[in-house]
Amino acid sequence: MPPRTKDFTGRRDLLQRITSDLRAGGGPRVVALAGCGGTGKTALAIHAGLALQQHFPDGQLYADLRGQTDPAPPQEVLNGFLDAFGVPEQRIPPGLAARAALFRSITASKRLLIVLDDVAESTRYEALLPSGESAVLCTGRASLLKIPGLTEYRVDGLPSDEALDLLASLVGVERLFAEVDSARRIAQLCGHLPLAIRAAGARLRARPHCTLRSFTERLATRQDRIAELSIGCLDMGARLTSTLEQLSPAAYRLWLRLSLCDLDFVPEWMASAISDRPGEDTQRLLDTLVNLHLLAVAPGEAPGGPTYSFNPLVRDHARQRARGGTRRRCRPGRGGPHRARPVRAAERRRGVRRTPVERGVHGLWHSDGMTAARVAPGPRTATGPPRPA
Repeated sequence: MPPRTKDFTGRRDLLQRITSDLRAGGGPRVVALAGCGGTGKTALAIHAGLALQQHFPDGQLYADLRGQTDPAPPQEVLNGFLDAFGVPEQRIPPGLAARAALFRSITASKRLLIVLDDVAESTRYEALLPSGESAVLCTGRASLLKIPGLTEYRVDGLPSDEALDLLASLVGVERLFAEVDSARRIAQLCGHLPLAIRAAGARLRARPHCTLRSFTERLATRQDRIAELSIGCLDMGARLTSTLEQLSPAAYRLWLRLSLCDLDFVPEWMASAISDRPGEDTQRLLDTLVNLHLLAVAPGEAPGGPTYSFNPLVRDHARQRARGGTRRRCRPGRGGPHRARPVRAAERRRGVRRTPVERGVHGLWHSDGMTAARVAPGPRTATGPPRPA
């Protein structure tokens, strides 16, 4: 296992549930931690694993599967696991199925904890699951519920008090409590995400004479806030970009359009209006965004169906991309790069792609590309949608 993060903060209730599930008997247990990049899933998994060393006397195995960058082949990971058990290289079979069978035979009589970090949906991680009384703890940005019998926990931003504790451990308690209100505002602008808070703390620590108030004003006025919250390996922008590369062009367009709605919670019917796609298609796109934790389903059931919300920092990043026309790198087969494109005045006069306005949705941003001028609502007429205000 990698070393524990010295300033690991909070997550007490979630940590207790994770360790309780992993200690339970009755055969192999699989627990997954899923969440947006930067929520501290890896630190939480390592902290939980090291806390359970006494409960797994036969050892612990750790593998970084690099799911969002360069996914590690399961054969390679199994080769490392078998080598750790002392299996000679010449006895390790070449095929994935044979290696997985040998791994299950070795672990059948053992009690191990295996941590699989950064699991991608496309990874054949079922081959890495042991047998016997061992347990597996996975982390990933997408839901891993397709593993039978898996228990999954969503990892979001820290509560306000825990976010302040983390920031205090980075910049110093005296400095933080001299400007508590500014510190709370910094945590809010970071979306309470541990990675962004660590980046803010690193910048403040490098500027010992900078007040928290002036840093807050800088964050609040920067158009590209996520760039200000990236320093060295603490790069929140890179984490989000690698997640966005998993999206289809249609899902990416919907994500940008939803970010421009001036609502804390966007109802499903409004998402359908914005997407210009059939309702079932929109639901599938929304499910994809929720699965990758780029959107969250608001608790409770609204009369018109579920509602969706953004993490504040993720939403600011989406708006910056939409309004600034940021290009998105796409993986092969995803339809090529897409960017925001303002609607020409001629297109507005002709009423091109005005479905949201025809339905009377007020204040939505829409276009043939990503964003367009804001329009006032009006009734649908035989001559087309109302003219822009």
